[in-house]
Amino acid sequence: MRPMLALAAVGLALAGATAPAVAKDRVVVGMQAEPPVLDPTINAAAAIDSIVSGNVFESLTLIDDRGGVTPGLAESWTVSADGKTFTFRLPEKVSFHNGRALTSEDVRLTFARAMAGDSVNPSKKIFQPIEAVETPDPRTVVIRLKQPNSIFLFSMASGDASITATETVEQN
Repeated sequence: MRPMLALAAVGLALAGATAPAVAKDRVVVGMQAEPPVLDPTINAAAAIDSIVSGNVFESLTLIDDRGGVTPGLAESWTVSADGKTFTFRLPEKVSFHNGRALTSEDVRLTFARAMAGDSVNPSKKIFQPIEAVETPDPRTVVIRLKQPNSIFLFSMASGDASITATETVEQN
């Protein structure tokens, strides 16, 4: 028992010896780097998602503080019995920073861009299950999957699934 106490005491002493010194005349603040670009769908830098997602761009769904999927840009959704078709309903009065209303076509074009062969989306794999994105009307998005995917709604909450205005993607 005594050798264990001695070893513990040495460990604590060494831990204290390696702890950083605290200066009384300065404050050290850890800050996240600024994002290299503002489009979370083209760069993997963590600063983009943490600063831009939710503040500038939004996704169809969100993850709440308990880990549940909640509405984001989609005010509601239904899932087909076979788990392969997700129908999202967009709210009536949501607009981009330029004042243009969000439409289902924005979702379709954002996803088409993310799924394209030359896409540089850092989370491109979350779009791989998608077979088709349909827009039967300006407020409805129908996403058909190749096979059921139990984490699809969770994936749609990713900053890399943020919906962007097609006319502004080059300036983001």
